[in-house]
Amino acid sequence: MPHENQYSAWMGSVYVFNLIVGTGALTLPGAFASAGWLLSSAGIIILALFSYITAGWIVEAMACANAINHWRRVKQLKKRGHVPDELVNRTLENAAEGSRNAALLAGTGSDEPANVHSAAAKSSSAGGDTSDASDAASSLAAAAANETDDSDDINVETTEASEMITTSSDSPSSEDHEEEETPLIHGVVIERTVGQYYAIQERVEMGEMAKLFYSKWWVQVFCVVLCIYLYGDLAIYEAAVAKSVRDMVCTYVPTNCSQALHDSDPCFPDSDYSRFNVYRICVCCFVGVMGPFVFLNLTKTKYMQIVTSIIRWIAMIVMIVWAVAVIVKGNTHVSPAVARWQNLPDLFGVCVYSFMCHHSLPSLVTPIAVKTHLYKLLAADYILILLFYLLLAFTGIFAFPNIEDLYTINFQPDPCKHGQPVSFVYIVRVFLLMFPVFTLSTNFPIIAITLRNNLKGLMLRETRRYGFFTTRLSFPLLATIPPTVVALITCNVELLVGITGAFAGSIIQYVIPATMVHSARVETLQKIGLGVRNPFVSPFQSAFWRYLICVWALLCWVFVAVYLIRTES
Repeated sequence: MPHENQYSAWMGSVYVFNLIVGTGALTLPGAFASAGWLLSSAGIIILALFSYITAGWIVEAMACANAINHWRRVKQLKKRGHVPDELVNRTLENAAEGSRNAALLAGTGSDEPANVHSAAAKSSSAGGDTSDASDAASSLAAAAANETDDSDDINVETTEASEMITTSSDSPSSEDHEEEETPLIHGVVIERTVGQYYAIQERVEMGEMAKLFYSKWWVQVFCVVLCIYLYGDLAIYEAAVAKSVRDMVCTYVPTNCSQALHDSDPCFPDSDYSRFNVYRICVCCFVGVMGPFVFLNLTKTKYMQIVTSIIRWIAMIVMIVWAVAVIVKGNTHVSPAVARWQNLPDLFGVCVYSFMCHHSLPSLVTPIAVKTHLYKLLAADYILILLFYLLLAFTGIFAFPNIEDLYTINFQPDPCKHGQPVSFVYIVRVFLLMFPVFTLSTNFPIIAITLRNNLKGLMLRETRRYGFFTTRLSFPLLATIPPTVVALITCNVELLVGITGAFAGSIIQYVIPATMVHSARVETLQKIGLGVRNPFVSPFQSAFWRYLICVWALLCWVFVAVYLIRTES
């Protein structure tokens, strides 16, 4: 079944690129300066590789989810009599012939499964058989069309707004789970008659895949982890926006204008308001302006995301060019540290957050028209993003002696030139300083609405009716108040990014893909069998990779926890 609003593989790779390169990139230069350029380079390369591996597992799980949904539809059509018995019998006969061919190939030691598909081609080309196959395909397509929701516009950067854990009409009922586990049809002929099992044609979000492949308890764990991650996202957005606005409105300049400002310094000359107090006021103002949107439903954000992407790329390129110009001039002599092992855990959380895209992959991958070289496209995206991150971080640490936790603050207007006429350079500095305000303000309500819906799915029962206060008021407040409290406590964006990425982010990026792809392989093996090949199987299908990444995530949790405890003490 073709998917609406399809786009080319090249455009899909652009969307994935824009999705990954987000707020986390602004904290990378500070993390590189803290951990050392050599150690950070090795760490980010390893984390990029692991992120690519787990992204491939999500793609494979998506294909398995489509196969399970397709298998259930074929089964239902067979029960309703929409699939002719002649077609089913012919399919089973060809599957048996394919099994015999596979046995012969195994006996000869050949790796070419040629005769399996040739049997399918012979059956489907027989006279009079094509009409039955066409009728069956039409029946399946009609059933699939009735059961598939219309796709919304693609959300370029924050497709977390997709309904990650909403109940899909394709989700299996309790009766389906109790049905027989014997495969309905083994073989490849069904791919030529009633559609391809593993074709990624339906958008199956991670929440829906969790319901397909996990037990109820693990589904709840997934929802909790996702909500924690979204809470961290919102706290990061509030802190980054408020900090940028605070640095823009505060006019106090110390006697030594080149001296670094602290949170305890006054915000205005001859004022009792400290910079941190003004930061808190900015947090409250930001939530007061953007919070009411959480009580509504925002859809059709395509053009808003396009504008946001354009602004982000202009700002990123300007920052890189500016840092290169500073290095070329040679006005500052910076010698960044090579390796600081004690700060490595902080780098881990920032890098995990910077490569996060897994929860939004179904919304971006499904509409790609031709998915033949999907893994190559993902590999190209990750290589380009890795090079871009290295360029952004290296130009920053070699251009500025002190890197702020939010990189854009390094480009704020020069306090030593306060009161001079407005120039083009001043305008560019203001644009870079306000860049997080432009981009994160548009994404904040989308993330908050997604969190609100996920909290509803986690706490409310579908069989019970709830009042207006519960459904319309309590959950928007529950989605906005906790991250606001966190943002009021600390303005350290790098710390928030590190904690969010190291704990909740690493579970979403490492543990969930590893366990989900394992469960998906077991489920499809039980229901569909080995006769139908999955063309989207990950190149990293050995159990070694799953164990390695899970152990890596566990060790990183321990290191980050020890690092936070040691820093606090």
